[in-house]
Amino acid sequence: MGRVTGAVRGSNRKDGVCFARSTANMRTMTWADCLLLLLLSSAIAISSGLDCWKCVGPDCDDTSMEQSEFAERMTCEEGASCQKAWLEFYDLELNQSRTSITVRSCSYRIGCNEIIDTTDCKEDKQRYAGLGCETRYCCDGDLCNGVGITSSNTIALVTAVTVAIIFQLHRYAN
Repeated sequence: MGRVTGAVRGSNRKDGVCFARSTANMRTMTWADCLLLLLLSSAIAISSGLDCWKCVGPDCDDTSMEQSEFAERMTCEEGASCQKAWLEFYDLELNQSRTSITVRSCSYRIGCNEIIDTTDCKEDKQRYAGLGCETRYCCDGDLCNGVGITSSNTIALVTAVTVAIIFQLHRYAN
């Protein structure tokens, strides 16, 4: 990879600029240094705490969290994941399943599988009707326990890659 230099005051140099300071002892940075700087700044923003939706109420199932009167954003403690959990019961009189209130919150990884399989539980109609069968979904991206929301981690990564590509295109254009 080529070196990136910044324009120093009084210089007519027009190389691709990643970092420039108006001092005589300016350090030039490689494109790898620039990309590393971008990734580190993204990691700092991402490591500031996992944000999850906290919602307990009748409109926490498939309603957009921004539209739910019960939903709020919360920052989880270190080591936590976001979760969406709900109990499903079997109504013997109606001969059909029904879902109880959905809960969205932070959850510690211990016992929080990616998706809990409820197939065995649902085959036992008495247990299914009495205690219900829990389904739990866990994830590790900001606000990933919402309804169809793109994680901010994904947005940060796409932004960093896009900026790196623009720097490279600018370098080859000059």
